[in-house]
Amino acid sequence: MPGMTDSIVAAISGSIDYENAHELRRGLMRVLESQRPRGMVLEMSGVENLDTAAAAVLVELLTEGRRRGSKVFLCQPSQSVRNLFRLSGLVDALECCCDSPAEVERKLQEQAKA
Repeated sequence: MPGMTDSIVAAISGSIDYENAHELRRGLMRVLESQRPRGMVLEMSGVENLDTAAAAVLVELLTEGRRRGSKVFLCQPSQSVRNLFRLSGLVDALECCCDSPAEVERKLQEQAKA
């Protein structure tokens, strides 16, 4: 797609909950809209806690990314974050998990060749 960058990495850390999930949403959507990356990596190794409001923001970002032609990856989510997605029935989010930004680059290159 014209005007799209390859991929960008956004580091998320701390506790994300109902109180600050809207800030996360606003910031990530702004990046998705303005930079239009082919891939967006949310580096989550520093996330200490995530509630359902924050999980909803991440699912919305995954959905909006798909709609815009961008693939969103959740990189290094903790086991508690994975469990929250699993218990919430958000299996699509788990399919977008990765272990490193390098893995994302490899996946994006494979998709570009297909």
